[in-house]
Amino acid sequence: MLGPFSIDTYIPAFAGIAGRVGVTDTYRALAYNDGATAARLFHVPVVAMSVDLGYTGPPSAPLAAAGAVAHTVGALDTLGDGDFTTVDAYVRLRLAARTLLSLRVYDLGNKRYEEEAGYPMPGRSFAAELSLR
Repeated sequence: MLGPFSIDTYIPAFAGIAGRVGVTDTYRALAYNDGATAARLFHVPVVAMSVDLGYTGPPSAPLAAAGAVAHTVGALDTLGDGDFTTVDAYVRLRLAARTLLSLRVYDLGNKRYEEEAGYPMPGRSFAAELSLR
């Protein structure tokens, strides 16, 4: 019996734009009841997929980088509950030769979801980071 698998495909950079597509299939991770019946593991998604798209600017440009990540998770239980998609985005600005300001938005669509049943995620959130080299 085959186990779960994961496939990652990277899109090579062209004009500063690069990407990645990843798919993880956990359907074949089976739990056996009394050694006879195979059933999928409870609260484990069947398929999770992510798509990353990013831009990296030239060293002298004010826009150092920008990107977005979309992450989709299939149903978390046998009833089809718990599937969700989130989108995170970021922009990285060059303030000086060795100073970067990163602005991030997590869960851009403010999707109310639970990675673990009974523990809701916080919804849309923001972060700012200052990097000095």
